[in-house]
Amino acid sequence: MEQRLSARDMSFDPTPESDEEEAYSPAMYLPASNADPAVEVENEEWEEDSTERLSMGLEKLDERSRSILTRRWMTDDKATLHELAMNTESPPSACARSSRTPSTS
Repeated sequence: MEQRLSARDMSFDPTPESDEEEAYSPAMYLPASNADPAVEVENEEWEEDSTERLSMGLEKLDERSRSILTRRWMTDDKATLHELAMNTESPPSACARSSRTPSTS
């Protein structure tokens, strides 16, 4: 018991004068916080599920709506409302009016 109380504690991090290749400390072999396999599996499954749901939702839309969503939100070069209106039947003024007019149900 006396020996344990008088023993010196080991440093958690290597001393500054020690060479990194030669010194091993607990900080060098502790697991990374993002290395949890359960979290990785959960993220992959969530990504798969959300992609599948998005695809199913897009399949239910008509061609015009699907085109608008794809060009407006799902591409890197996003189309403006004016560009979308030029490619659809409705003129830009009708698009602007419909976005300002509250829907009546």
